[in-house]
Amino acid sequence: MLQSIGFTGATLAWGVVVESSALALVGSAIGAGAATLVLAFGQFSLGAEGVLVEFRPSATIALASIALALVVGVAAGIVPAISAARRTIVEGLRST
Repeated sequence: MLQSIGFTGATLAWGVVVESSALALVGSAIGAGAATLVLAFGQFSLGAEGVLVEFRPSATIALASIALALVVGVAAGIVPAISAARRTIVEGLRST
């Protein structure tokens, strides 16, 4: 559809990758925030044979998980982006 109003294939591909990245970023930020809150207020720990391991929230781990989700979002958007960029206007309109 967007090609019919003048968008190029590269612009379409970029839009698809940006959209998948944005979805991954927002979803991972919500998930990391929720996990941090649950760990902060839940006071979870695991004990076995006299050893107690306490789970504490960590900003480093939360940011690393968000970064990893962003990488996965970009990777997941590449194939659909290439597919959308290679389609002709007629093929794009027929598939919708």
